[in-house]
Amino acid sequence: MNDESRIILIDDYRIGKIEDIAYNIKTKFTNWNDFVNETIGMYLNWWTNPTRSQKQFLALIPHMTDEMIKNIGTLMDKDEFNFITKDLEQKRKNIMNLDYFPDEPGSKRYEIDAIRFDDIKQIIKEDKVKEKITSVGQFCDYALDYFITLWTKPEKAIEKIYSIWPYMPISVKNQWKSSPEFKNSFIQFDKDAEEYNNKNDISVKPDNDNEIKNDNKIDNSVKNLKEKIKDEKTYESYVRFCEQHEEVRDKIQEINIPKKPTKIGLPHDDHPLIYSFYSRFFPIKIAISVLAQLMVEKNEKTVDYLEFRGKAYDVAVYISDKIKQYEDDDDHKKKRNEKKSTGLPYPITGSDTSKISASKDRFQEHFIGMKKEAWIKRQEQSDDSKKEKGIAYFDGALNAMELVYVESTKNKKLPKWSDDLKKFEFEEDGKHDLKIGLTKKGLELFLFKNEIYNKNSQAYQDKIFSPKESDFIFKNIVNKFKLEKELVEKALETIIKNTKISSDKKTRTKQPKDSKAKHGAYLDDELKTVILSWMQKNKESEEKYKNIFNVKEVGNTKSLETIRSAIMGRLVEINKINWEIEEKTSNTLYSLPEKNS
Repeated sequence: MNDESRIILIDDYRIGKIEDIAYNIKTKFTNWNDFVNETIGMYLNWWTNPTRSQKQFLALIPHMTDEMIKNIGTLMDKDEFNFITKDLEQKRKNIMNLDYFPDEPGSKRYEIDAIRFDDIKQIIKEDKVKEKITSVGQFCDYALDYFITLWTKPEKAIEKIYSIWPYMPISVKNQWKSSPEFKNSFIQFDKDAEEYNNKNDISVKPDNDNEIKNDNKIDNSVKNLKEKIKDEKTYESYVRFCEQHEEVRDKIQEINIPKKPTKIGLPHDDHPLIYSFYSRFFPIKIAISVLAQLMVEKNEKTVDYLEFRGKAYDVAVYISDKIKQYEDDDDHKKKRNEKKSTGLPYPITGSDTSKISASKDRFQEHFIGMKKEAWIKRQEQSDDSKKEKGIAYFDGALNAMELVYVESTKNKKLPKWSDDLKKFEFEEDGKHDLKIGLTKKGLELFLFKNEIYNKNSQAYQDKIFSPKESDFIFKNIVNKFKLEKELVEKALETIIKNTKISSDKKTRTKQPKDSKAKHGAYLDDELKTVILSWMQKNKESEEKYKNIFNVKEVGNTKSLETIRSAIMGRLVEINKINWEIEEKTSNTLYSLPEKNS
């Protein structure tokens, strides 16, 4: 559709779907045109006027099917859901059926009025929006896709919103956040959307700096006071973390720590790759060290998950500040490939408040574990695709790497095994509580000596792990992920071969423009071969492992680059390879450490 045209084509297949909806929802639509008109208007309000959109949503509830309403109930806060469905049957009785006017089969052309057309054009000019939506026609396609799914497969509709959410302007998001009627539901939605997009490698560049500044006008004196208080808190946490380390090392071994996660421990999804957003091992080392400290302080093999989550962040954010000051200092000026702060949260002082908050969430979600509320919601949903023997998967690097185990109790009671149902079952009523403890593997990683426990040291800012600790991580964590192990072996094999073949003993990710020099094999080609071979053997897992199978899409290099970047970054961190950036071309170059070359 060109910029001058206000006419969109709706193909015969979608028209058929729309006609079926219009026919079945007798209280709302009289023909396909009604549906399209309502859909584009509602979608526009969703992007521009959340207050009006919420009113439309409430007015739409009585027209919805029971299946749709039941699905909405799984996504909303219980009290807020009860509020919107109050007197539902009475409201349904008060609405009248409409006459349905079918149209001839075939595709249709729909003309958008000039006002809505101009408004859509303004929306898609936004920096973030235009990364996803590039035309008025595409905007309308997204609207139709969502609303057709909502009326036909309501359980799938939420994914359509999750995938578009990162591109929503922050000013509009803040309007959604300010809704008193749906506050709790929105908080949960925001968390679930981030989880979904992380799992499916859907990312978008950060919110526009000017937009953030406009939405975060905080008085400087108040902001500085808050930063000072937070800095003091994190400093105290870090000092205690360092000063208690030797005592913790001695006493932690007196605690009864299981060799493996317990049978009632919350399972992980057994992903064959270490997720790309578990980008480094250093944040993981910090987290398990804080957990060991808490276990010793309380003399318990498991501690409160939420307390641990908060304390791990406090220590990590102080260490982050310490390293970043070192890296940014004029005497050091570390390049991107040399930085050890990757994966750590933004420092509290001097960073934008929105970035601090988002960074804290990322660190806690990825390196520590998912939010308690998100796990409870997953557990209480009827969908078994994210469960094992009746217990929902618990996301996060610590659990995925089996360095910790997490247990949930309800009314302080652990789940019981049902022989009839062949799964674990929790008490019907009551609240879930989460506890977390180290496994034997986590304890072993904690016990390796490391400079992070010396508050006066800067050595770890150049080299984090000793050879012994690096070897432990390589053998007991990296090699336990099946596809990760294959890819790492191929990467190391390629780099070793290229030390003999390449004219400069370096390995490149892709073929450079200057092809005269002798470069050997290219890393992305080699890794892609391994992934495609794995896909062929695991065809039945495509739906489960979308981030891996995305590599096969023609012209899609992003998924492969994301996987390769994370794998190689971790190998650099544990001293298995060197990484440098060629000054003239900014090409990524990998090689063996001197001792191995």
